Amino acid sequence: MVEQSLQPILDLMDMQIKEHGELLELSYEKGQVIIKNDTERLNEIVQQELRHLSAINKIEKKRIGVLAEISKEIGMAAEDVTVGVLAEHAGGETRDKLEYAQKELLGILRTQSELNEANRKLIETQLEFSDAMLNLLVGDGETTDNFYGADGKSGKTKTDGRFKKEI
Repeated sequence: MVEQSLQPILDLMDMQIKEHGELLELSYEKGQVIIKNDTERLNEIVQQELRHLSAINKIEKKRIGVLAEISKEIGMAAEDVTVGVLAEHAGGETRDKLEYAQKELLGILRTQSELNEANRKLIETQLEFSDAMLNLLVGDGETTDNFYGADGKSGKTKTDGRFKKEI
């Protein structure tokens, strides 16, 4: 296989590494922002993440096109062509570059997955805390003695979460 035909794949993998790396940095920051409950910055981060995901999607489409061309050259179905297969068809330095890029990208993706899970748990904890604080402020929907009845006297009321009812 001609080494030059693999250069576009290497270039695309470098672009993927860059985009996923920047996404990973945002995920680190997102965890801190969630802890600080900084919703304004969290919204900014989400918008940046969407831009990176859009760029990653475009790179992936290009990669699929390039792999289709390479698969014809090596006589394989495009869906069967992996970085490992390309490395087998490549020579020394190109093989090393492919293997390095693959390891780098897999490492970033693994770390991203772990951070996504940690951030998900942080968000769940934040939501549970907010719910508990709201319940403390407005009550939890159980019988209360702090409302006046229809006759102007203090009376017990029960709420079903939407309406107060005299009991």
